[in-house]
Amino acid sequence: MYRMKIFLIAACVICGNLVFAIQPASGQQVGEMVVVTIDYATKIRDEEVGQVYAGGIHRLADKEGKWCAVEGVEGWLPLRNVISLDSAMKLFSRRIRSNERDYDAWMTRGMIHLEKGDLPKALRDMDRAVRLNPNRANFWNNRAMVFMRQNQVELAIGDLNKAIQLAPKYANAFNNRGLCYYAVGDFERAVGDYNEAIELRDNVAAWYVNRAVSRHALGKPDQAMQDYDKALELNQFLPEAYIGRSNVFLGRGDLTSAEDNASEALRLNPESADAYNNRGWIRYKFDRSEEALADFAKALDIDSRFAKAYSNRGVVHIDQEDFASAIDDLTVAIRLEKSSPLAYTNRGNAYLGKKDYPRALADFNMALELAESNPEALNGKAWFLATCEDGKYRDGDTAVQLATTACEATNWTVWNHVDTLAAACAETGNFADAVKHQEKALELAPESKKEVCRERLALYQDNKNVRDADNG
Repeated sequence: MYRMKIFLIAACVICGNLVFAIQPASGQQVGEMVVVTIDYATKIRDEEVGQVYAGGIHRLADKEGKWCAVEGVEGWLPLRNVISLDSAMKLFSRRIRSNERDYDAWMTRGMIHLEKGDLPKALRDMDRAVRLNPNRANFWNNRAMVFMRQNQVELAIGDLNKAIQLAPKYANAFNNRGLCYYAVGDFERAVGDYNEAIELRDNVAAWYVNRAVSRHALGKPDQAMQDYDKALELNQFLPEAYIGRSNVFLGRGDLTSAEDNASEALRLNPESADAYNNRGWIRYKFDRSEEALADFAKALDIDSRFAKAYSNRGVVHIDQEDFASAIDDLTVAIRLEKSSPLAYTNRGNAYLGKKDYPRALADFNMALELAESNPEALNGKAWFLATCEDGKYRDGDTAVQLATTACEATNWTVWNHVDTLAAACAETGNFADAVKHQEKALELAPESKKEVCRERLALYQDNKNVRDADNG
């Protein structure tokens, strides 16, 4: 019910020993993007602790007098050695006009276009740089960024394979290829690449977050938590790590710790749509629906195309029996994320609540068409077939099959899946199994759902089904 942002590809152009004659970015504000004008060993007092390269693009993290710090690099460098994106764009355009074979200028300008969100121009400039000098591993790595942003993941993987072939110890390229594998759902390969990146450079907090996300997706929440904790050991101000921890605690049923971590993420980044969405879902689980709706609204104010926030808010509306609002939200979620079986399942539930049975069945079928083994999709259609008031839609035997598959897929640990199986058994007249499964559902259910489980258990003990309660 939440999304987790992994750290997008972060790379810089390493031009090498270039000095640019241009005015420094003395007017730049902390948080703005800057371009480094010279290779420089960053310092804390007189000790060299990091390195920036001419042409590298960074966010200005801090400035003090004539010195500044940039995100991702420990230590300080002279403020005169960074310039604004607009100034850098003019500089590199002049260099290209002076020498059209200046591949460093083409690549750096491409990175600036990428930072500004102009993907066609970014790809044009990077293509030129790669053609002029195909032996620079970072050029292939950087072009992969554009392909990722264009959702051309296979092309990105191809470029990253080339980068790694040219530079077998290119840690950043391994991390970036891990992002690509994560994007296509190959979590095992993603973890393998993150392992390579971390073995080569074990002090990058973001990479531990990336590996944690994939480990969580593989059903390894304890390993994920270890990575989130390591990320925070390296950088205690990393909101994404707190969001990740929130997800793990949510999976463990520790809602208090989950909410505390989501709130900490928001303290660090009050503009995090992901953190608001997470906290909203947690508060819904706490039966604090109005607070949940407020958090989802805030998430959508920040990111109006956040499909999962629409989907999650739709679930809350269903719980409040505001089916019209639920359908509105879930329709937007489906428009934004057409391949989401969960959004179709939830909208099917909303249509079921409105007694619009043809649309409900169409959505449940679409959910299973998208993901035939998705437990929520299986459970949604099973509930519909077991409980629909219109007898022409009921099919108890099929409902039992679907609900059983959903329970098996979740190791019989999800209360509402077992609850659905009990209703399906009752529909077939097998009240003995209905009672057995409902007792299990009651055992698993959160406190807020135990009363409805008890009511259904009483029905099955009297050889009645769910519709008997609805009919009073």
